[in-house]
Amino acid sequence: MSITIRAIKKQDFLNTENIISYLSDMSPDYEKIRIYNNITDDSGIISLYSVTGSGLTNYVVCYRDACYLVESDYSILEVYLFKNNPTANYVVNKLKIECANSFTTNVNQTIYYNKNKFEKAKYNITQGKGGTKYSAELSFDNKEYINNFTLKNEKGENLLTLTTEASGSNEDIAIKFLDVNMDGYADIQFLEEEGTMNNRYALYVWDDSAKNFVKVKCDEMLSYFEVHDGYLQNWQKESANSGVIQKLVWKNKNTLIKESEEQYQAN
Repeated sequence: MSITIRAIKKQDFLNTENIISYLSDMSPDYEKIRIYNNITDDSGIISLYSVTGSGLTNYVVCYRDACYLVESDYSILEVYLFKNNPTANYVVNKLKIECANSFTTNVNQTIYYNKNKFEKAKYNITQGKGGTKYSAELSFDNKEYINNFTLKNEKGENLLTLTTEASGSNEDIAIKFLDVNMDGYADIQFLEEEGTMNNRYALYVWDDSAKNFVKVKCDEMLSYFEVHDGYLQNWQKESANSGVIQKLVWKNKNTLIKESEEQYQAN
């Protein structure tokens, strides 16, 4: 681990956008930004901002009477700086989704937390093939325990509205972007139902002619799967160490059918 520390002038930011702009100027090709405000643990830190890119992370660490710029090749140095490991108020991720035929879909994800609880995540998505742009938002209702997901096109027109019950907030499990049918476009994997053994996911593939996402038809439960050229390999648990492995092939661009199934037994 390498660390470089120097004192800097304390910045007076008007809002979160100012902080993000300041950090992105520091590291234009950033991959992740984290913002911690109004920290109340025993570390003495009142705010901390970090930006990660090109293998290095810059931290702006502010105490009441001093401010420091810390550069390190360790991307989560804050776990050593804080006493109680508070949750960030905002996290910004730049995700690159590798698709078939060397296309890359860019997803800018901003995650908002309120009192250490997930509140919502916003997405700006640009397809690598065709350049189509759309936006999305995932929110979690802490009272009703429901995930709500909406997706709109560049004109603001609604493309998808999805709702499902959830035991807790986990944006990484609830929504995922990937090229599931290997056509060069990023598709959507959405958590439809949580289970003790298996989660059930729904897939929505991009139809470029309609400029919309179409739900994949499949009679099997999509639980945990790997994407291959022309098929999915899908695992369904029957117990903690046994289940079935299915080969699901594409009948057409939005329909999966089971070609084979075999039992597995884990040691």
